[in-house]
Amino acid sequence: MRVLVIGAGSLGGQFAAHLARSGVDISLLDTDIAIVDTVKQHGLTVDGAFGRHTVKVPAFSDVAASVAGGLYDAVFLHVDSNNTAAAGASAKVALKQQGFALQIQNGLGNVEALQAILGAARVLAGSTMCSAANDGPGKPLLTHHGPTSIGEWGGGTSDRAEATVALFVAAGYDALVDEDIQTKIWSKAILNAAINPLCAASGLRLGEMARTPEMNALQDNVLRELFGALLLC
Repeated sequence: MRVLVIGAGSLGGQFAAHLARSGVDISLLDTDIAIVDTVKQHGLTVDGAFGRHTVKVPAFSDVAASVAGGLYDAVFLHVDSNNTAAAGASAKVALKQQGFALQIQNGLGNVEALQAILGAARVLAGSTMCSAANDGPGKPLLTHHGPTSIGEWGGGTSDRAEATVALFVAAGYDALVDEDIQTKIWSKAILNAAINPLCAASGLRLGEMARTPEMNALQDNVLRELFGALLLC
């Protein structure tokens, strides 16, 4: 499978590096010139949960240049929600006629935005509990290795979902086909909505929140409120 990774920052960069290490034909597309230049000159260097490695992968800042060598079987999107539409437009240029885009992003509405650009049949949905950071341009860190779920938006499984999961598993990730990926994406959005603002306001990390009785109780109360709001929808 020939794959273009759009968004080579922390999360996208570490996925790209480890997939490339396992033998996947990976190219990068990013608007950050510093990332592209670093990868071109020194390679993509990943560190963290799977150790430190440097891989040589093609990197581009322009989608036209990225397809000069041919179109892609798949595009993996790792951009923030504000850039989903622009990434989807690039994916439309880069993909083969039967190609598909996989989004692994936080937040809601990303799949629908991509479907509006590419068509519903060309979008695969994902969610991950991996966390990542940057040690500089082209130097992503896998700071926590958690499960990664991939599935069809309409539910069930498919050959392409299983083939994509197999790529991640071969690269060392705890990946699986989720036959109800919409629920997984909503669950993570609710979790983030309950935890992230409290971490930001208190300055506590996730583990510290859980070990602080008052904050742990507050997390539970926020979650109850969120689930209650969903029941009213």
